[in-house]
Amino acid sequence: MLIEALAAWSVLGHEDSGHRLGRLLQRWRGLLAGDWNRDSNFELVRSLLEIQPTLSAESFITKVLDAGLAQAIRRLAAGEDQIAIQQMLRAFTAHPLSGQSVVQLAGRARNVGSIEMTTMSSSKGREFDIVIVLGADEGRMPHYLSRNNEQLIREDRRKFYVSLTRARFECHFFYSGYTETPWGRINRNGPSRFLAEIGLH
Repeated sequence: MLIEALAAWSVLGHEDSGHRLGRLLQRWRGLLAGDWNRDSNFELVRSLLEIQPTLSAESFITKVLDAGLAQAIRRLAAGEDQIAIQQMLRAFTAHPLSGQSVVQLAGRARNVGSIEMTTMSSSKGREFDIVIVLGADEGRMPHYLSRNNEQLIREDRRKFYVSLTRARFECHFFYSGYTETPWGRINRNGPSRFLAEIGLH
């Protein structure tokens, strides 16, 4: 799965693949364990950035193995992983997957038809077909601690608009009509003022 995800990131990018480089590098570091150093990440990223869409899937797998995966598997004596990778290589060198490109390999790991949960801040620069925002209540959006600070309200409004503009086709907002403070107090302030600002309430 890691090989497929690396292929997806290298030829589709994080926007279309749904894979983030930071998470892939965390998995890579965990796999290499004691053999990992900063150069391991640089070498992997350099290899991924050099990948051309016309490269064969077989060649891509070999590049990932050469970047450190083969050594990690040997060190871990990971028999099942070794067998799985050998089977994968055979599948891409013989029927039915022979001749497939790295783009076709990447397509196997593309995150489609799935739900991805993210925060307002980390959604910046990304795009989704449909965005669902939960907790669009006054007291959550803007946060109740922002209520007397115009600068904080502006920052909360900016995050709201970032979320709104991540949607390609649809954006849905949900609110309960009340919020609860950490001390158990219930506030019934209704939907966020930001919804009214864009004419949704």
